[in-house]
Amino acid sequence: MNRVAEAGKAVYDLPMTANCWLDKGEKPGKYPSGGPVSRRMEWWKFAAPAIDVIAPDIYVQNFCEICDAYTKMGNPLFIPETATHSHVGPRLVYTVGHHHAICFAPFGFEDMGQEFSGTQSYLFGVDTSDPLLQTPQNVEEYRWYNQTLAAMMSMLADAYGTDRLQAVITEVPDKNRMMFGSYGFMVLFDLPIIQRKDGVCLALQVSEDTFYLIANACMLAPFSADPEKPNVDLLALEEGYFEDGKWVMTRRLNGDESASMNFGEPTLLKIKLFSYK
Repeated sequence: MNRVAEAGKAVYDLPMTANCWLDKGEKPGKYPSGGPVSRRMEWWKFAAPAIDVIAPDIYVQNFCEICDAYTKMGNPLFIPETATHSHVGPRLVYTVGHHHAICFAPFGFEDMGQEFSGTQSYLFGVDTSDPLLQTPQNVEEYRWYNQTLAAMMSMLADAYGTDRLQAVITEVPDKNRMMFGSYGFMVLFDLPIIQRKDGVCLALQVSEDTFYLIANACMLAPFSADPEKPNVDLLALEEGYFEDGKWVMTRRLNGDESASMNFGEPTLLKIKLFSYK
């Protein structure tokens, strides 16, 4: 930690970080292979104990795999740079919900939504096989994600480090279940009725049977994990937003809307479940 103080004021401990330039398939020397890349984290943790956080600049396509690699050895996920293509909004939600990230900062934020230059395309690793890696992030949707997370920040921060806050994303299709004690959610992304491919779902448990969810481009299927009460149903399903820390319902869902919980755009939900024999 670096200690910072002004005359007559309190002393603050600021964490020290080290950015990491990742291997993009080049030979050592073309990138700093001796830097704090994940396969050298043990060396850095031993030789540079004053560095609190090793932070990857993520422009490679295997984003989720990199996040996993940089959360070993108690290293918190701190992303000081990442690309601004159409995966960035869902990745923001995923890193907060799944890894409890302490920083997520798209590079060139002021240019978000604009067409990529040749330099940006090279830097961002634009992949012609994935249209979302060629397409800039929708600015209004990114604003919605940030405002929604900011409005929930006190609750999210309280759940950091616990199983009460989880997330899944379409980029990791084989991990689409979230378990919360006697309840769980199956999140379905690859369905004919879902046209978008930027699906994500964050779930925050606030009581045994009540959850807030951020959902986009997915279908939700809650289930019971209690063998004594294997069936599950809804007591309430609401759309809404937070204002001054309070939930504001804008629409109550029922009928077909609750029977098939399919969300084609970013949506904040409050859901209350019950299980029975």
